[in-house]
Amino acid sequence: MAYCHPAHARRGHASAILGELEAQARSKKVATIRVEASGVAQLLFERFGYQIIKEEKTIRHDLQFLRYKMSKQL
Repeated sequence: MAYCHPAHARRGHASAILGELEAQARSKKVATIRVEASGVAQLLFERFGYQIIKEEKTIRHDLQFLRYKMSKQL
């Protein structure tokens, strides 16, 4: 799970972390990475080549929101 505070968004922090995680996964011969992304995070993952597998509606603390199951072949 990752979250970037809005005051620090759009500075490349999440991209750097995701890039490093993918590099580590490749070094361990991981073939596929799967994530569950919020609507905001979905855009980041799409820029990195992830594809939406499924949209889900989920409820947390009486609030409904969309999340996206996504994956990427390494």
